[in-house]
Amino acid sequence: MSAEAPGVFAVEQGKRASLRADFSWMLVGNAIYAGGQFATLMLLAKMVRPELVGQYALGLAIVYPVMMLTNMQIRAVMTSGARQQTHFGDYLSLRLLTTSLARGQCYPCLDWQSQPI
Repeated sequence: MSAEAPGVFAVEQGKRASLRADFSWMLVGNAIYAGGQFATLMLLAKMVRPELVGQYALGLAIVYPVMMLTNMQIRAVMTSGARQQTHFGDYLSLRLLTTSLARGQCYPCLDWQSQPI
């Protein structure tokens, strides 16, 4: 007497999601992420001095390219799940590893920027 646990994904294991459904989920996710980034910048601009907004923009200009290179589009790969032979734990461990490597690369740059001239 064994009961199967419900699947982690919204799509049943036997059925394959269409490319249109995968694209729509990625579009919605990216739109929400971009909206959150825009809202953060707008709130920051309204609440603090312009110099701090400039420092925030400089920090993003330094950190964002490194994070995007180490991101490797894991979210899109996991969402599309071409073969679904890879488990969520594999994606999570790869994401944690690449994020820690990116943070290790970004901290010296940010520490260098905080030094007085």
